[in-house]
Amino acid sequence: MAVLDQPRKLLFEQCLVALQVASRDLGEHRDITTLRVIDPLNPDPVLDDAADMESWLVGEPPRRAPILIVVNGSTHRCDVDDSFVQILFDFASLIQDTIIDLTGKPWPQVTVMGRECVLDVMLDHGEVVWVAGGTPYCRVGELLNPPSIRS
Repeated sequence: MAVLDQPRKLLFEQCLVALQVASRDLGEHRDITTLRVIDPLNPDPVLDDAADMESWLVGEPPRRAPILIVVNGSTHRCDVDDSFVQILFDFASLIQDTIIDLTGKPWPQVTVMGRECVLDVMLDHGEVVWVAGGTPYCRVGELLNPPSIRS
């Protein structure tokens, strides 16, 4: 395994934290079977297909590659200049898209003032939030226990 440089190590750690935060919103959702962060420069010999990892590598040695976030079969690339907020947004969006594709139903749905609402993920003043009709409902990671609707 290669030694990670500091920016890459930080990015990898941010991706792991984003995975943990975004996955809190899943609760008992059984449609998501795989949530992973992968570094193609340091693949897991048991879980990662070496040939597939090679396809993400760029340039001549020393090789470069993005950090990958994987939700079921969908893969998204994170680059060193991505902020934690952007990574969390990407994870939440990828999880939402995957659940919608698998179930054919909107997700997440909540009841707000007696009305069913479908939430969308959005960046709002430097935070990643679930919104109902453009109104912030809760931060990503708080969906199962939202503090209250914020204005």
